Parts: sequence; structure tokens; C-alpha cells
Amino acid sequence: MNISKKLERVLDNYIKQNEKLTSEYTKLKNKRAIYEELIEILRGNYDGILNNQNLVSIFLNSIYENSTYSDELQGIISSSTPEQAIREFILWIIKDYEELEQEIEYIELELSDNEELRQSAHRVKSSLKYNKPIVDPNKDIPNIKRILKKLESSGEITPKDEILYINEIEQHNDVISSKTDLPDEQIYTEIIYGEIPNIVTAGFHYMIPLKSTQVYKIN
Repeated sequence: MNISKKLERVLDNYIKQNEKLTSEYTKLKNKRAIYEELIEILRGNYDGILNNQNLVSIFLNSIYENSTYSDELQGIISSSTPEQAIREFILWIIKDYEELEQEIEYIELELSDNEELRQSAHRVKSSLKYNKPIVDPNKDIPNIKRILKKLESSGEITPKDEILYINEIEQHNDVISSKTDLPDEQIYTEIIYGEIPNIVTAGFHYMIPLKSTQVYKIN
């Protein structure tokens, strides 16, 4: 698999990760809404809790996806001194709710930060897939570099991969446009495009100089 296809797959995985995070965010918001209805009942008087036992159990089972908390509540209600134990039970629920709120806030920030990156990932992935120019390179290339840096920092790609992928997107438009260039210019573009992969493969890193404005014939 060539570098372009590998990068396309990396961007596709990044997009899917964001879709999964969006789905998780929706799920947590729904859970928060159930928490809020549950806490409203629990913060009422004791008779209100008794009158809504079934509804409270449904809420608890839905939030925790098991009957542990609803069974605990039924045990408290059946005890000889339920009022104090219920107050403690409510504090547990509120603590879990506050932790959920923190998780939602974190995901909201992550999704907000990722939105522009995700849009760039979609556009660049399409450009790679169909071998078309990156339409807005001044915006999309820096965004893809940010994505690659995140993935490298998290260990999802190697530093070597990051260098190769950055070279791929930086040279992508030049490689496509060179197809209409003079033969000498095409050769120069191919040399520049292949230089980073060759260096990385050999185990060295260095900065390629800026492209010369003058093209020399290569015999």
C-alpha cells in the first residue's frame, strides 16, 4: 500500500473515531436527562419516592444498565430506618451525575476543537482518494498536520509515519499539477516528492530546501 492510500486510511479512521465520539456524546446527554428527572424525584419528600418507586427503578436501571442501584434502593426502603440511608443514596447519585457532567464537558470541548479538523480530514481524504488537488491547502494542510501530531502523540502512528504523511500532503498538489508541466519540471517534482521517503527509509531526517525557481535539465 502506497503512502497516499495509508494516509487516506489514517484520515478515515480519524473521521470514524470522531463519529464514535459524537455518538457517545449523544448517549451521555440522554443519560444526563434521565439523571435530572431521577434527582428531581429523589430530592422530593420520602412519600414522593415511595409513590414513584417503579419509575425510579426504571431510571436507575437505564442509567447504570443493570439493577444494582435499584436493588440497593429497594433494600433501603425495606429497612427499619430508610430516611438517613436514602439521603446517603441520593448523594451517591448526585456524585455520579456530577462526574457525568464533567465527562460531557470534556467531550464537548474535544468535539468543538475537532470540528474544523474533521472537515479538513473529509476534504483531504477525498482529494487523496480521487487524486484531485487539495482545494484549500492553506487551511487543510495545517489542520491535517495537527491531526497527525495528535495521532503521533497518542501512539496511533509512528514519528516516521508522521513525516511521510506530511510530505505526502505538502507535495500532493505539486505532484498533480506537474502532470501538465514540461518533462524537466515533472522530473524535478518527482525528485522532491521522493526525497523525504528515501531519507526516512535510510534513517535520516533533514530539511529539504525551498523549491528552486529555475529548472535545470537533467541529462
